[in-house]
Amino acid sequence: MLSALRTAPPRLAIPFAAAAALGAAAPASAARVTMVAAGNIACPPAANIPTPTSCQQEATAREVERLNPAFIAALGDNQYETGTLDEFRGSFDRTWGRFKSRIRPAAGNHEWRTAGAAGYFDYFGSAAGPRGKGWYSYRAGDWHVIVLNSQCDVVGCGTGSEQDRWLRADLAAHRSEPCTLAYFHHPPFTGGSTRDSPNNVAARSLFATLHGAQADLVLAAHDHAYQRFTPLDSSGAEDQELGLREIVVGTGGNSLHRFEYFVPYTVVRYDRTFGVLHLTLGARDYAWGFHPVAGGTFTDAGSDQCHRAPAALRASVKGGRLATALRRGLRTSVRSDRVARLKASATVNARSARRLGLGRRTVASGRGSARAGGTATQTLRFTRRARSALGRARRVTLTVGVTATTPAARTSTTTRRVTLR
Repeated sequence: MLSALRTAPPRLAIPFAAAAALGAAAPASAARVTMVAAGNIACPPAANIPTPTSCQQEATAREVERLNPAFIAALGDNQYETGTLDEFRGSFDRTWGRFKSRIRPAAGNHEWRTAGAAGYFDYFGSAAGPRGKGWYSYRAGDWHVIVLNSQCDVVGCGTGSEQDRWLRADLAAHRSEPCTLAYFHHPPFTGGSTRDSPNNVAARSLFATLHGAQADLVLAAHDHAYQRFTPLDSSGAEDQELGLREIVVGTGGNSLHRFEYFVPYTVVRYDRTFGVLHLTLGARDYAWGFHPVAGGTFTDAGSDQCHRAPAALRASVKGGRLATALRRGLRTSVRSDRVARLKASATVNARSARRLGLGRRTVASGRGSARAGGTATQTLRFTRRARSALGRARRVTLTVGVTATTPAARTSTTTRRVTLR
């Protein structure tokens, strides 16, 4: 059984600096924020003897300390074996507990081995969300972050459940925000031994709701290994336009488990090192990197844009002779940082429209499409009436507007002026 897998690199994303340089349509941004995530963390105090393959929560805590993130996502099974308050105080608190003020936790199945996950809620207090429920959301920089409870056999995850109704309302309330991250304990898709466990399967309902709302990234743990998938739709099939990227980070320190299955659309997986996932969250994009504990060599890194962020555009319009443009069309070049449908039009000002007897200000238009990071060339064709009227002019100044519509139906516009003689 192979323990490591790498396939083709993730979908190419324009680096942060390049995306910003495109200019026109990028929204205002707060400072980029960082987050560290991992689950399956602390051994029980009674068995807390570090070995190369177990009880490495202090080593992962040192990596968290080195990365110094603004937020920490503890992805469940944060404390073994049953998540009592005494166990939390005797192990988790002595390692990851030094970051407690920055931790936004999710509960795992081991916490629920204590009735009502009482030790978990007692230890984390209000940071764990409503007692007995454990779902909540918060803001991290420009990102909307949702924490869910995938102990579905206890709290319910399916359509119509209390958690499902809350999730749909929360997503609707933050629909205008461009970037969404969610995390919970049980991975909907995994090549680990828990692939077909009831809570993993039930968590696919949460995944489907998040995908339907065009969320960007979901994190999970439960299987004690690292896995990253290509963006997926609600059924687990590839969806490069609006898919939800799942990353499983079950490498927080407790132990490591070997993979038992191969799951389609797995991009990277590794089951022989502890470590944490480091995220950099921007206003319209994100980057990830897996950081192993000291002595480890496996890494994984990449970046992508948020689905609901509008495209950042840069356009240029070729000037020249008016007669040539009227005959061949007006050439425009548009660079976009994401896939988009393009619609362009050229207009004259109201005074020129009246003087030339045009009746309307739009004199030329064109459509096209853009690839992420690519330059699209469009030809705007003049209307018959515009060719007749403008053919009598010595020169004309046009305003060219380009509108880009992304697969998530977010639009952005940039304009340029050009004078033809």
